[in-house]
Amino acid sequence: LSYRTNAVQWIGALLSPHAEIYRTADLFPDGDREAYARRQEYSMLQSQSEAVMAAYELLKIPYQVEAVGVMAAAVAPGFPAEGNIEPGDWIVAVNGRTIRKLDDLRAELRKGRIGEGIRVKLRRGRAELETELVLTDVGEAGRPAAGIGITGLEMRDVVPRDPSAGVEIAAGEIGGPSAGLMFALEIV
Repeated sequence: LSYRTNAVQWIGALLSPHAEIYRTADLFPDGDREAYARRQEYSMLQSQSEAVMAAYELLKIPYQVEAVGVMAAAVAPGFPAEGNIEPGDWIVAVNGRTIRKLDDLRAELRKGRIGEGIRVKLRRGRAELETELVLTDVGEAGRPAAGIGITGLEMRDVVPRDPSAGVEIAAGEIGGPSAGLMFALEIV
């Protein structure tokens, strides 16, 4: 998949029986390549965790899974998070309380009332930011629920009981889930 193509590549794809041509809008229906790249990054991290767990299971290495934070996967248009939180931002704290799990975030949001302001501390790349948002109704089926309009993903680490069995994967700029099998085989 190439994000941008030139005339030579396009003509080559037209002539090739093994190539398919798609419009960018068809591949990124929301128009947001950055959000797509962040989803791919999350998929890669999840793939790595699953590969480590599979290898530990096969090798009978005891481990535990620990929640290490919540990442914004998507921001709903028209809700308070729009323009303040971006997909890929880590939710570090809400009203001064540290957020490590989705349940932590949900609990902090449930403490507030619709129309009430909250302080959200974020990590975007290496920068830490703080924003104030007003809780809005994000409930469904007539059941009100206070929220800010994000879909959160719980990020986890796989930690062996024996620290010497620890695994570190340096995948570089690769995204997506497809390398999981190779990671597991390499770990074993």
